[in-house]
Amino acid sequence: MEADGKGAVVDPINVECDTERKAEGGNGTTSASESSAISSSPNETNTEQSAVAAKPQNTLPSSSHRLPPDEIRTSSLGTLHVLPDRIIMDIFGTFDAMELCTASLVSKVFYIFAEEDEHWKSICLTKFRGSFVYKGCWKRTVLMPKHKPVPEAPYKKLPITGFYSDLFYARWYRSHCPLTPWQTLPPDLPPQLQVDRRSNLSVEEFVEEYAKKNRPVILTDVVTKWPAWINKSWTREALSKRFGNTLFRVDQTDDEGDKLHMKLKNYFEYAATNTDEDPIYVFCPYYGDRAPALLSDYEIPPHFTEDFLPLLGEKRPSYRWVVIGSQRSGSAFHLDPFKTSAWNALLSGRKRWALYPPGIYPPGLDWDQDDNGKWDYTGEDPVKWYLHHYPAASTNPNIYLRPIECIQEAGDLIYVPSNWWHAVFNIEEAIAVTQNFCDTHCFEAVYEDMKWDNDNYYLHVYFTEQMLRVRPDLMKLSMIHPGFWTRQSALNEKKARKEYRKEKQRLTQETEQMEKWAQGISDPDMRRDFQEKSVEPYRTHVREHLAQLKKRRQGFLHPNVVATAQQHADTNVFDSNNSNNSNSNTNSNGNNNSNNNYNSATTHER
Repeated sequence: MEADGKGAVVDPINVECDTERKAEGGNGTTSASESSAISSSPNETNTEQSAVAAKPQNTLPSSSHRLPPDEIRTSSLGTLHVLPDRIIMDIFGTFDAMELCTASLVSKVFYIFAEEDEHWKSICLTKFRGSFVYKGCWKRTVLMPKHKPVPEAPYKKLPITGFYSDLFYARWYRSHCPLTPWQTLPPDLPPQLQVDRRSNLSVEEFVEEYAKKNRPVILTDVVTKWPAWINKSWTREALSKRFGNTLFRVDQTDDEGDKLHMKLKNYFEYAATNTDEDPIYVFCPYYGDRAPALLSDYEIPPHFTEDFLPLLGEKRPSYRWVVIGSQRSGSAFHLDPFKTSAWNALLSGRKRWALYPPGIYPPGLDWDQDDNGKWDYTGEDPVKWYLHHYPAASTNPNIYLRPIECIQEAGDLIYVPSNWWHAVFNIEEAIAVTQNFCDTHCFEAVYEDMKWDNDNYYLHVYFTEQMLRVRPDLMKLSMIHPGFWTRQSALNEKKARKEYRKEKQRLTQETEQMEKWAQGISDPDMRRDFQEKSVEPYRTHVREHLAQLKKRRQGFLHPNVVATAQQHADTNVFDSNNSNNSNSNTNSNGNNNSNNNYNSATTHER
């Protein structure tokens, strides 16, 4: 499928849906929700006359529509005609460029499958990674040298008639359907399902009305004060001029799962002409290093300056991103990392947001459990979600199960609270900056999520150490992972063992020195008196002191050290300066009432 400079469809493949073919053993693959979504908007696409025979007017998936006599599927696919189109697509998806070109010569239907742009997109990203120049379609991008200019004439596919496919039609429709229905919110949308738009909102008002209540809000007068807005330095033209050759990370991955990187000028060329169902999306956390001048173009709003994540220092995961997406791109429903809160400032374009509060799951999530029992989810692309799920979700009889929505205009900043599901749909090409943070109001949710993430156990431990030092009052509200205290016990035992050896060596040397002094006394009575009153008491003191050190070292490994350490955290004694002394003294004196300590700590954690 090709598009001219205005984005109009030039040469769509003549594909047609027929659900009755499924019942006859055929290969339709469109779901019921997809069929209803497509059939609800007939003839909305702005198609031009093509060399391919036009699909009959108002012919959509319908049990009453039968295949015409010129259907070529069986004759062109041979024994493969019994397979669903999706399986055949997967087979063709394993071919390289030469094999696709060869397969396109086998038959008409083979040609259609081999021309599918998604195959060539996958080959391009695997072969060139992010180092490519988009040529108007992915097949040209793969086969044409990068230095050659894009031909003026759009790529033309051979005219093929007589092939009908639910899968091809649905993918084509999602790539070319107009976005007009989603450019504005429904006129009858209740106020409680819309995100508040506020201006002149003080920090105190924001905290009381939104942060404490965990409610989203749009601030309309923050971005307009930034240099990026005043100087118009975050437009397509300005960014291409300033950072055209700078690599920005995109959301696509290679075969090993690593994110790809594109030059910004190449991405903008792609964004202007692509007709992908799910366009490539710039989501770059490295702009602070690669384009540091961007950091001076904006400032963190005073509403979001409190943030505990900088305590992690170099261990802090990615937390800020430059986000650039063409029309039709966006992000599926998700929760932000560690359930942090976030703000998103839009410098150019328009975005449509759909949000669900904590405890309400959006429709369309695909849940999966790995071998370790951990659950993960995958959301559907924005276009597919709005086509398939939004009509039912937005009219749910239970108003509390409907999405909360808003249109983010250029110059708006939206606050997304912790633990809110949200999806973003770029209804125009959009340029934004976003940052995640952890403040007082979302700390408990962030800490809980980080605590049970086994992949980030040591990050949690370090964060716990820093928060116990800085904000023990917040740590009282959280149940600290038992593994943290186990680690602290091991560290303290290691320090105590080192201290024991060092002290034993020092005392042994002092004892030997005192014995030499005693041997040097010539008077037998004075020597005996010195040994009885000085040497022997000192030896007794050394034995008792070393025994006490050994007992304390072993006490760190006692299970009830958990309760002891928890008590120190509760009383604001456990910090970076006196943690060793505090834990040591408490353990040396606290083993007699260890059960009481354990019970009180456990009750507090619950």
